[in-house]
Amino acid sequence: MMKKFQIVLTQLQRELLGVISKQRTGSVGDKEGATIILGLSQGSTSLHLSKILNLAWRKFQRCRHYWLSKAAGLAATETKALAEKKVYLLRTAVLDALSAAPRAGCPSKFSAEQYGKILAVSLEKPADRGHQISHWSLNMLKYEVEKRRIVTCISRAQLGAFLKSRRM
Repeated sequence: MMKKFQIVLTQLQRELLGVISKQRTGSVGDKEGATIILGLSQGSTSLHLSKILNLAWRKFQRCRHYWLSKAAGLAATETKALAEKKVYLLRTAVLDALSAAPRAGCPSKFSAEQYGKILAVSLEKPADRGHQISHWSLNMLKYEVEKRRIVTCISRAQLGAFLKSRRM
C-alpha cells in the first residue's frame, strides 16, 4: 500500500538526483534538495532525515510538497527526453523541481525599464560624463543614476545586489 505523499522515482530520476547530490559545483540548495528527495523516496521520514542531515524539518515538508507538485510534469518530460534521446531536458526539469518555490515577498521597487537604464549607465565610461575616475564605484554610480533621475533614491546595497544578480 502506497502512502498518499510518498515520492516514487524512476531509475533515471534516481540517477540524476544521485549525481546532483554528489556534485562539487552547483547550488547548495539543489544538492540538499536532491539528497532530501532521494532519502524520502527510500521511505525515510522527514523527522529522521532532518536529524541525520541537520536540516530543518520544515525544509523537508516544503521540498516534498514542491516535488510532488511537479511530479506529473517530470513524468511527461522524462518520456519526451527518452524519446528524443535528450536527457538534459530531464536534468533541467529535475533541477527546476528542486528549486525553491517562488516566494511572495514584496514587489520590486524599480521597474524593468529603470533596471535597464541603471545597467546602461554602469556600462558607460565615467570619463565620458565628466568624472575623474576610470571605473564606477557604487557611490559614484548611485550619485549618477539619482542625478539623471532614473530613480529618486537607491541604496548602495540595492545597486550592488542588482549588479551581482542574474538580471544582467
